[in-house]
Amino acid sequence: MRERRGAAATAAAWLGASLGAAALLALLETVQESVGHALAAQPGSFGWIFRHLLPPWLILGALAPLAVLLARRAPVAGGERGPGGAARVAAALALHATAAAAFAVAHLGALAAVHRLTDPGVPPLAAWFGRLLAAYFVADVMVYAAIVGATHAASYYAAYRERERTELALRASLADARLRALRAQLHPHFLFNALNGVSMLVRRGDGAAATDMLAELAELLRRLTRDPDDGGAHEAPLAEELDFLRRYLAIERARFRDRLRVRVDAADDLGDARVPPLVLQPLVENALRHGVARRPGPALVEVRARREGGWLRLEVRDDGPGLPPGWTLGAAAGVGLRNTGARLAQLYAGRHAFTVRDAPGGGVVATVVIPFDTREGGRGMGDAPFPLSPPPPPRCARDRGQGQGQGRLAAEAAHPPSPVPLPSAAAP
Repeated sequence: MRERRGAAATAAAWLGASLGAAALLALLETVQESVGHALAAQPGSFGWIFRHLLPPWLILGALAPLAVLLARRAPVAGGERGPGGAARVAAALALHATAAAAFAVAHLGALAAVHRLTDPGVPPLAAWFGRLLAAYFVADVMVYAAIVGATHAASYYAAYRERERTELALRASLADARLRALRAQLHPHFLFNALNGVSMLVRRGDGAAATDMLAELAELLRRLTRDPDDGGAHEAPLAEELDFLRRYLAIERARFRDRLRVRVDAADDLGDARVPPLVLQPLVENALRHGVARRPGPALVEVRARREGGWLRLEVRDDGPGLPPGWTLGAAAGVGLRNTGARLAQLYAGRHAFTVRDAPGGGVVATVVIPFDTREGGRGMGDAPFPLSPPPPPRCARDRGQGQGQGRLAAEAAHPPSPVPLPSAAAP
């Protein structure tokens, strides 16, 4: 019962809108005719012209919803493929040709009846109907064709928009799945390295340090295993990442002891800046494995974050031996850096820079430059406008990885010309 009432209400609304549009068109034609009569000094008041033009428009307004309904029920889908496609098109065309003739007959027949009722001087109904049919039949068929064509255009546009929304949803779903897979790849990599550090402390007989390290590891694992749908989105505040890094460095200090010095330089007002989760940890781990571990005596790891216009610049620098001479671009990269480059490319589609290179004065500096944004899910729209054209594909260069004997990754995503230039990733 409710469905029938809803359908009846919808039909009444469509009919009311159609009649209202018809009345408006009658009014516009009345204005046009009145101006023409005035310029030609012909008799005829505005009210008389409106009463004369309103009936044919109202009849068209009453018949138009039926034409729209038939156009939706029997679309002329040109170019259909498969068996029977051409036959369906031919059947729809035949149906609409018949309906167009019926539309004209109904419109002109109703108009002839109205004229007979309102104007005693009109000839008999059959004769007057014949005159109207001879004068306006083709015009009414064209009106029907225009209504059907407009209905098809609206339907095709709605279908196009729906396909576009579906495609965008699928692309977003695919990007989300890729990011989840990359995060899932990074979690066991981090866990194995941390457990390896715990085992070293146990073999060394340092039970207290191993216990503290396991406590920090438990907190890190709690964050790592947080469901992205439960707050662990693909971007996080920089303050959370720095806190995660602090706990990770507490684990590493248990391994390096007094040899490791860490300096973090990040302004408090950058705490809300959105960054990819685990964007700093792989860079710091690389600095520890290939900088601190290969340097005798005390070693320094610096982590910097600063805003440069519409960009956020993150740097991790060590004072280790630096990149070996003769490194090649084709050398394999480790899991952490390769994963970081892939996630940056997925999140920012080339609107970023990621490099690992020798630092002035010794050591290696890893740099990440991403658009500055404090909005969740903003993807770095920031205050630096990006060009509408697609950015060029990122360029990737690999040197030493993360494992023993492997190389680091230097991945550069070149930013296209912009009103706000991308800061150079080469500077420390």
